[in-house]
Amino acid sequence: MPTTITGTDGVSQVQAGSIQSDDLAAGAITIGSGDLPAGSVIQVIQKIYNPSSIVSTTSSSYVSSGFIESITPQSGASKVLARFDFSADQDHRNTTSDLVSAFVVARNGSVVDNNSRASFSSEGIGSNDFRFILRTSISFLDSPNTTSSTEYELFFKADIGTAKIHGFQSIIVTLMEIAG
Repeated sequence: MPTTITGTDGVSQVQAGSIQSDDLAAGAITIGSGDLPAGSVIQVIQKIYNPSSIVSTTSSSYVSSGFIESITPQSGASKVLARFDFSADQDHRNTTSDLVSAFVVARNGSVVDNNSRASFSSEGIGSNDFRFILRTSISFLDSPNTTSSTEYELFFKADIGTAKIHGFQSIIVTLMEIAG
């Protein structure tokens, strides 16, 4: 016997347990992204890179690291939280120079916000050789104002010396569309 839910009778006529998930047609209940309150996560996309080498640059201008992922927002009012988890590598073997590296989030090939950058510096101290690899992350909450596919990428530069992303640990790119 089918159960009918109407605006007149309400749901008080439905007995607990009388409707099973197989009773509902596929797609019978949908919630559009526009029905979610602001701050709700609409979609999550994640890509894990497992490179086998170090990615480096000596450029003093931001360049692509090659670690990139795209998302297509469902609403132009949505925000996108872009997060990159990676290991920065600074190697002071055979040098007494200072090293300064900077990492930022780029959207569609352009730096989004230089103020949200991650920076690492180390000072050369005579003939002592040392190296450090620091696991870190950088996040940026963006307002792309589009429903077109949008690429987010980790850019980096070397203010002094060589900037490196250690390639022997996973680099994780996570993009979340957040309802606006």
